[in-house]
Amino acid sequence: PAAVTHVFLTHNHADHSGAAAAMRRELEAASGTSPQFAISAELADDLRQGDAVANGFEWALRVGFYPAGVRLEPCPVEVELADGVRISAGGVEVVAIATPGHSRGHFSFLVSGAGPTFLIGGDHVFWNGRILLQNLPDVDIGAYARSMVTLSELEFSGLLPGHSGVSLEHGKRHVLAALHNFENIGVPPGLF
Repeated sequence: PAAVTHVFLTHNHADHSGAAAAMRRELEAASGTSPQFAISAELADDLRQGDAVANGFEWALRVGFYPAGVRLEPCPVEVELADGVRISAGGVEVVAIATPGHSRGHFSFLVSGAGPTFLIGGDHVFWNGRILLQNLPDVDIGAYARSMVTLSELEFSGLLPGHSGVSLEHGKRHVLAALHNFENIGVPPGLF
């Protein structure tokens, strides 16, 4: 745990950020220091305040996605990300890539320097070009398509999505499959 210097959050939906405060406590207890938490500048205050409405937690709790009694805790944020920000840590470079669409303020991360380059895609793109559209107010299909174009212009070997299968080689094929559907006036298949 002492080697962890940064925690990068792709977005603020509760299944990706809901345990941030608990993770911070665990890392601090194990190492005596706190890593820097990084999230989109657009979402930083929501995470700092533990805004259960902004990140969909309240809605998910109401429909039974989380067990009753679970609560969302605020978490400090040290790094407010903007598109293109580069952070070096642990022998790798992490480049923040703005990829709104699945949610406002969504970021993907291009990680290089320790072997092949990987894209940590959060909930933006999954195996076989699947995407994740949810009935949440911050979903934007037009932004989703534009962000897929952005990712298609990057060079990377592996795709590490926030859910489902990973692709350690030829990961860009999944981005290109999703982009193909968007370019043909369609919507890529959903993850679920």
